[in-house]
Amino acid sequence: KGGKPLRAALLNDIVNFDPMQFSSQNASIMRNLYDTLIDYDESGKPVPALAESFQIAPDNMSCTIVLRQGVTFHSGAALTSADLDASLKKANDPKTGKNVYPTMSVVKDWTVVDGRTVRLNFKAKVPDKQVTDLLQFMFVIAADTVESAETKVNGTGAYTVAERQLGQRMKLAANPKHWRAGLPIIQEVNFTIFSDNESAAAALESGAADMIFGGGARAAVRLRNNGFQLWQGAGQLVQVFRINTTKPPFDNAKFRQAFNF
Repeated sequence: KGGKPLRAALLNDIVNFDPMQFSSQNASIMRNLYDTLIDYDESGKPVPALAESFQIAPDNMSCTIVLRQGVTFHSGAALTSADLDASLKKANDPKTGKNVYPTMSVVKDWTVVDGRTVRLNFKAKVPDKQVTDLLQFMFVIAADTVESAETKVNGTGAYTVAERQLGQRMKLAANPKHWRAGLPIIQEVNFTIFSDNESAAAALESGAADMIFGGGARAAVRLRNNGFQLWQGAGQLVQVFRINTTKPPFDNAKFRQAFNF
């Protein structure tokens, strides 16, 4: 409020700027810099993001994605299907796809239909939720910076990187051309990296920080008991367990039923 920067304490610096390497360390930053094709709301319902719409075929063998109009990257270039095509190629490569690569295992190939439309073709029938998981994981990187994503940020996100001191701090500045109307509200976010949880808690208590992201449970309870707000996140935590039904013992339907039971 009042135009002041948000000062956030982190316990770990990010690994790099590649949005497809979305470890817990990277999660605090990447969602500010990049957008995915869809999001899940607090009830777990898929909602459009960079994908203005998506249509899963009746036979669940393909999904057609129509990109949102009027979206630009930080560089000023317009979002097109060429950027999604380049991002899919990166995600589908075991050397570059990182955390997104396993989710691409259901994809046979894809077709660039036109400047805004891409159709994903699957190897077999894919459940709706697995399709939306793939779309929710798919960060779109500008085609001309896909190969340099670890060190150069060119996303469509609400913020750009204004300053970074490795292992110490990072400053994010609001993207004035962000596609979500009226957002972001905060014009500047300053992340400070702390070596341990107690140091971050001390910064919050002294007024040097406004919040701690991803703090430890013990310090969180103590801070809550001392009058600070504890936000534990909206919605339920979901852990996904996936099996390869083409390999033993999971190729046996009876085993799968017993395992599920």
